[in-house]
Amino acid sequence: MPSERYKMKFFTFFEALDSAEEVPSSPGGFFYKNFKVEDDEGTGNSLSFSMGISANAPTDGTFSVSKIFRMKKGESTGQPVYSFCKMDGRQRRAEVIEHLGDAYITVVCDRDRQLDEVYLMQDLLDGTFGTQKIGGKFYPRLLSGGMTLTERQKVKREIAEARGLTPVYTPGEQVLAEKEISVRQAAQAAEREASRTLADMKKKEEDERRGSKLAALLQRPKAQAFTADGGKRFGVPIETEGEDEVLADNTFCIRMQGGLPTEAYIFRKAPNGRVKRTNRTEVFQSYRVGVSKGVDVSVIDVVTVMLEDDVIEVSVVGSFEAIEVLRTEHGLNSGAIMGHYKDDVLVLYKVTKQKSEHVGTTMSS
Repeated sequence: MPSERYKMKFFTFFEALDSAEEVPSSPGGFFYKNFKVEDDEGTGNSLSFSMGISANAPTDGTFSVSKIFRMKKGESTGQPVYSFCKMDGRQRRAEVIEHLGDAYITVVCDRDRQLDEVYLMQDLLDGTFGTQKIGGKFYPRLLSGGMTLTERQKVKREIAEARGLTPVYTPGEQVLAEKEISVRQAAQAAEREASRTLADMKKKEEDERRGSKLAALLQRPKAQAFTADGGKRFGVPIETEGEDEVLADNTFCIRMQGGLPTEAYIFRKAPNGRVKRTNRTEVFQSYRVGVSKGVDVSVIDVVTVMLEDDVIEVSVVGSFEAIEVLRTEHGLNSGAIMGHYKDDVLVLYKVTKQKSEHVGTTMSS
């Protein structure tokens, strides 16, 4: 857009159009307004307009440009600078519009919703005109002055977009439009590439962070804990929320709080990345149920013994009474092998719902 030279403001044109007298035509059913718009710079130059509107036009219809003459100061007749014409059999309509506060003439084919031409109003005062033969007739043609090719292509595109029209570019304007598209596409491609590069960098950094966190977790000594019925659990000690998310699927974990185990679970991760923690069980640092019915049922030792050619781990309590209380009061009925010391002998029992059955003895080690 030219910004240094004077531009005829739209309100200057609109005031002249609004105050012009409306004259009916004979017998064509049109109304015309003929008026002048003077150059606000005080040169005395002006543009003389002949504009018409059909008697059948809607109430919000606008006057179309029929002819424009450029009038030099003191002249009684002007030089034609615009004359309405058909183009390639297409009925076209010219009107004066406002764009960013300035007055423009646009030439539109309403049937095809195409914007053919755009003129900055001031250019009709400043430019140099010749003639162009169209359909056997000669019409004015702007030869020099006015908007540059780049300015005209830009304004035509902006006005077409604002009014829902398709711009019809001249060969030169088309070259600029294609160049503009090419530049925009190159910028978009560069932006996509930069976005991909940034995403790759972020993924690499995230992978490195995950690898570092995983290495730190796997370097921790495995944690050991006990369930309420004396079962042992082993796993990676998890000290803070979410730090297990770097682990491999199906990893056994022990959640720690204040240095003490609180929960055992299996960490699982679905292909979609969704995290699950299954087989969750409350655990303790040692197997200690406490005192029940006046009998201490705490586990005092865990030993490995050979029983019927099987190597098993046995939870040891202080007395046979403790085993019975665990069976009757604490649900110990799964056939677990329990033991208690009698003198230096470890007495073994198989505990079921019905009874605590003596299954053997072994010397303590």
